[in-house]
Amino acid sequence: MQKEDLEKAVKIIKDENVKGYCKGCILEMVQDYFSNEINFKDWLGNCLAKNTKSSVELEEEHINLRINTVYNNVVKMINDYHIEREKIQEIKKLRNKENISEDDLKDFFSNLKLNNDYTVNLTDKIGEVSLIAKLIENKNIRNEYLFQDEDIHHLFNIRRMSEILIVLRKLEVEDENLSENLIKNDFGFHSPFTAHEIKCIFAIKKKDKRKIEEIYLNLKRYAKLREYFKYNNEKEVNDFLLEVCNSDNFCNLSVNELADYLETFLLYLEDEGRYVLEESYNHIKVATNCNITEYFDNKDEQISLNIGLPFNILNRCINGFRKGQLLGVGMLSNAGKTRFLISIVVYLIFVAKQKVLLILNETTAEDFFMCLVTTVLNNTDLKNTHKLSSKKEKEIRTMRMLNKQIDKDFSSFLFDVQENIDKNLLLHITDNYTNEDLASMILKSYYEKGTDYVFYDTMKVTLNSTDTTDDLKKTATLLSEIAKKHKLFIACSFQLTDDTIKTAPELINRLNIANSKQIYHVMDTVILFKEIDKKDYSKYAFVRYKEIQPQSLELDKRYYACVLNKNRVGEKPTLIFEVDLDLNVWKELGKLLKR
Repeated sequence: MQKEDLEKAVKIIKDENVKGYCKGCILEMVQDYFSNEINFKDWLGNCLAKNTKSSVELEEEHINLRINTVYNNVVKMINDYHIEREKIQEIKKLRNKENISEDDLKDFFSNLKLNNDYTVNLTDKIGEVSLIAKLIENKNIRNEYLFQDEDIHHLFNIRRMSEILIVLRKLEVEDENLSENLIKNDFGFHSPFTAHEIKCIFAIKKKDKRKIEEIYLNLKRYAKLREYFKYNNEKEVNDFLLEVCNSDNFCNLSVNELADYLETFLLYLEDEGRYVLEESYNHIKVATNCNITEYFDNKDEQISLNIGLPFNILNRCINGFRKGQLLGVGMLSNAGKTRFLISIVVYLIFVAKQKVLLILNETTAEDFFMCLVTTVLNNTDLKNTHKLSSKKEKEIRTMRMLNKQIDKDFSSFLFDVQENIDKNLLLHITDNYTNEDLASMILKSYYEKGTDYVFYDTMKVTLNSTDTTDDLKKTATLLSEIAKKHKLFIACSFQLTDDTIKTAPELINRLNIANSKQIYHVMDTVILFKEIDKKDYSKYAFVRYKEIQPQSLELDKRYYACVLNKNRVGEKPTLIFEVDLDLNVWKELGKLLKR
């Protein structure tokens, strides 16, 4: 600073519009200009301490007192400037040079005061902090997300973040470092926002690898949930909102999909000004995963690329598990409908690693557990993962009933089974199979868990139905509509008529569908199975996949004809499967030939 700059410094210091931070900076430069404290103090007396009267008219004691008061205030202003300058230097360093510990972040989050437990859970805290950091750093992002969306404040549920948002809205900064400007002008010494908090904001943003579009969309999901929470609802409605918030598929839903789901199960009572849960939700809970290891330990307990099918020819004909499609599988009573569906479910869960909803209404928990373990143990695609010898279901049942000691290899196998079903299987064993219950089960699993594959065994009429034909058609139509609207693959089994036993296996068709032939028209694909009688083995042969030479049927094996009776995307061959229901192995051999 030069001598001629002192007059400019006096004007700046006396200007009430200049921030204390800037005055402290100027006063420090003036202090450095003078050689010692006495000269600096005299300058203050001459420039700042005197009033309009001359010094002769004032008592010397009063003059000294005024000079000392001004001097003390100036020293405090300089000290405050030093503190704020250190804060700014801290912020400048933090992005690349400073690390924030997990304890620091934990303390930061604990100091973000929220209203109650519900609002804590209905808040993406990391997302809100990360979005604020991005808005601070990038002016272009501010223009896109802050000033164009006047309702952006409804996204924010954390008090401190809302206050920062208000500051951001008021700022009009051009060609400046906004983060530094924020600290100087709005996060200064007297501001409630400390340098530590600003450091935490940027540290959290650095940890959050999501793009701003992703964060913003997620915050809108939470905001949508809080729209329902603001009403005077019963506890069960608030618990429902938390259940949705914590569901596996929450972050995969669009805001519109989330709204559709909420409107499916929430009913607004206008006269009472609150929401209530639809009756269907109260007794259709998302299924808990079955516990295989616990089941074996306790012998007293009874309890969007297409994925390809595990069958070469069938897969080529229908193009795999196509989402948006309804597949029907028909068999005679007690012929293995459930076992066939479980074999496909095992393939999807354990091999293709897909999430599956399985709804059973003709099977006990015990029968399902035994069939599942048997199927996994004998699945050819999984043999290399556990390296156990094949076991029939009867052997596994006996092992549990006699409470035999399970060896380490089998225990490890059960643990692996449990791990996979925990991740990928939702199971409903129910006697509630009305259309409303069925729709609720499927929609809950889709919205909350992200299941793309649904298997329903067995499609049947409602218990109190008086029109079986129309009732089954309504069920099939419902399943088809859900599959198409939500891009799900849905497979259901149904029973063939009793007189199908008189029909040759290769000749079964839609006329053999029990109760309702009209469901045939609703389905995209229909597969019909019938066992070939041993006495007729000599009448049939088969050609293996990509081979020409016909093969004869062996008397010690069991064979099913598989008629692809309806197929909207390809050919409709008649295939042959080698079936072992004791091991639950379904092996596609090739095309069935009549001799």
